[in-house]
Amino acid sequence: MMDRTVMTSAAARRIHSSLPPTPTPQKSSAKNYLLPHVFTIIFAVILLLGVIVGTLLTKKIGIDALSDLGIITKEFIEVKAGQTFLQNFSSSFISGFLYLLILFFMGFTAIAQPLMLGVVFFKGLGVGLSMGYAYSTLGQNGILAALVFLLPNALFIAFSILWAAKESLKLSVLFFFKLLSDDNHTALGKHAKKMCVKYVGITAFYIVGCALESGIISLFGGFFTTL
Repeated sequence: MMDRTVMTSAAARRIHSSLPPTPTPQKSSAKNYLLPHVFTIIFAVILLLGVIVGTLLTKKIGIDALSDLGIITKEFIEVKAGQTFLQNFSSSFISGFLYLLILFFMGFTAIAQPLMLGVVFFKGLGVGLSMGYAYSTLGQNGILAALVFLLPNALFIAFSILWAAKESLKLSVLFFFKLLSDDNHTALGKHAKKMCVKYVGITAFYIVGCALESGIISLFGGFFTTL
């Protein structure tokens, strides 16, 4: 009886060892990528929504207003094309850096999360309005003008704003939960320093974008002064 039991156990072990290993469940690679970037995706959707809304708003402009905007757009192109590299760089940098500065200080506020969404949407709205005005007033030439005068800066400031909003949101949420808890706040200082370092990188990235835009305008801006 004992021999039969031992033989049965040995046979069971041999059968079990011959079976293929049970595959361990693995998380979806898409899910692994999306979860850490969920806030960036949300901000990107808000920014894109602002661009779409801004573009659609230009369709509701009357003929008289459209004519006035056409004059303003042409004057804007002529001014940009006539400026030096440093003048275009400084004007582009100041206009976009204001958004980064606002988001930076919002990161130190515990209840600024909804306002961050508003800042991102407002910037997208401005980009959509500018590109919509250029097309509505200049037609096909407006598309080319937007590619030279608007798109380079818009891409760099959009990426910079998304990056800045994500970092500020993380610190702002941390401030919010720390206010509700009795834990020590030593971790806040570390996260704040980390965000400041990242903002230096964001600013450097945006500076490169402003320099690229100014270089493109210096090279090709003269072609649009006769539009």
